[in-house]
Amino acid sequence: DVEYAKKIIDSLHPFLSFTLPFAIMTGVLLWLSSIFAGWIENWFVYRRFPEAIANNRRLNKYFGKRICNFMGRWLSSSVSGIGGNVSIGFLLAFLPVFGHFFGIALDVRHITISSGSLTLAATALYSTQQIEGNKLFMAAFGVILIGLLNVFVSLILALSLAMKARNIKLRWMWVLLKAVSVRFKKSPKEFFIIGKSRTSHGP
Repeated sequence: DVEYAKKIIDSLHPFLSFTLPFAIMTGVLLWLSSIFAGWIENWFVYRRFPEAIANNRRLNKYFGKRICNFMGRWLSSSVSGIGGNVSIGFLLAFLPVFGHFFGIALDVRHITISSGSLTLAATALYSTQQIEGNKLFMAAFGVILIGLLNVFVSLILALSLAMKARNIKLRWMWVLLKAVSVRFKKSPKEFFIIGKSRTSHGP
């Protein structure tokens, strides 16, 4: 309804709400989901589940060798994505409940959820001619900041962990980020469009 739509737009204001801290917290959750995705893939490969599915006698009897081989390969390439999606869904849903249990007003600000909520709220207000341009603009700006914080926080945490695993000093992170920013300024298209692989045929 109209009142709830106004509440949604007000909650996405970047400076008059807790949108930015919640977006940072959501970035941490995104990083945690990537950790879980990597863990479940490692566990799946370590336990040799693809080979177990492909060579299981009972499964081969009912489904055939070809389907079992396909399922083993498909799970091997997809288990990380499945684990990441399930874990991020659980984390995003659980955080507000966790906060409510301890009497803390916690919420998530995920770019996909926030942009969808803003679109639905704006549609509801537009249909009743009660939309306020300034508030809508600030909410849209808040959604942009949410996306940037989601990506930046999860990227920094993942990069820090990767550098620690390789025994690389964290101060080199800024050198790496600077190199990436220079590359982005030079050719931003490479960060959004996958080009054809270049193969050298010469000497």
